Amino acid sequence: MSSEMNVVDPRTCPDWDAFVESHADATVFHTSGWARVVLDTYKYRPLYHVRRDGAGAIRDAVALMQVDGRLTKRRLVGLPFSDVCPPLLEATAESAGLVSALKSAAAEANASHVELRGPAVFPLDSSGFSGGQAFYQHIIPIAASAEETAKGFHSSARRAIRKAEREGLSVREANGLDDMREFYRLTVLTRKKHGLLPQPWRFFANIHKHMIETGAGHLLLADFEGRPIAGDLLLRFRDQMVYKFNASDPQFLHLRPNNILLWQAIQLSASLGCRSLDLGRCDMDNEGLRRFKLLWGSDEQTLRYYTHTLPGATNGSLVSSALGQSLLSLFVKLAPGQALRGMGSAIYHNFG
Repeated sequence: MSSEMNVVDPRTCPDWDAFVESHADATVFHTSGWARVVLDTYKYRPLYHVRRDGAGAIRDAVALMQVDGRLTKRRLVGLPFSDVCPPLLEATAESAGLVSALKSAAAEANASHVELRGPAVFPLDSSGFSGGQAFYQHIIPIAASAEETAKGFHSSARRAIRKAEREGLSVREANGLDDMREFYRLTVLTRKKHGLLPQPWRFFANIHKHMIETGAGHLLLADFEGRPIAGDLLLRFRDQMVYKFNASDPQFLHLRPNNILLWQAIQLSASLGCRSLDLGRCDMDNEGLRRFKLLWGSDEQTLRYYTHTLPGATNGSLVSSALGQSLLSLFVKLAPGQALRGMGSAIYHNFG
């Protein structure tokens, strides 16, 4: 049967979520709920390419958004602010036609490049895409019980959990909007410590609206003496849990709140029937974070992005240059929190 290719908006495409739900390689970042989070916050242009068979069913799909910014050149990203969102392709000649359509769409949009965040069954490297950035990805296999999963922990992870418990820390699932505001306060502190701009508040408000309120997200807060000092923001899809964001007050890190939070995330995952907890991507040179993730019995693998750069295109990005990053990091570390919130709101869409 013949097939046809077109571009859809996942928020209005009636069979998008059913296709995503049925695809073995799909992640929470493919869902229309996550599309609403990103699009409602940053106003990108959705360019989700699909190929339908003769019966009208979606067979291939690549989730893309057009990212425009004053500090960066236009580019097509699949997807912004999403660690892993691989193309959902078959290894067929028809799939090759859809990959070709992505390159044509980039040319028509006058974009500098297309970035696909994860591998596909279809061989991208033989279709004009080359290996781009590479990261570590750590996934904890979740057993039927949290206690069984805990048998794979390193002894230092167990000690850190016990220390947090002795110090009187408690963890609760906190799904109210005011709880999300507390998490955002902690996020600003965390990002400031690392010299990184915080995402705008509206991003987290949209996560609350489109993910937590629909049951696709969970917020855990660690309390000490009646006040939140750290939190984890988790996303859930089918039997996969994703550890999307962690935030903490730096002055309380000695109490090991992030360890007890991760232990609680593992327990929550097991109770909900999840079979894995994805700890997200890790830069290859971030040895400290890598060691932390390996303490929990995680499986380490390489996550590779794929890029098609248009002829003659250059990045031309101030924020991606070494000098630009150094100057921005210095500003963030010195600036007051309120200024950082305003600046993040104004320019964070450039960083997708």
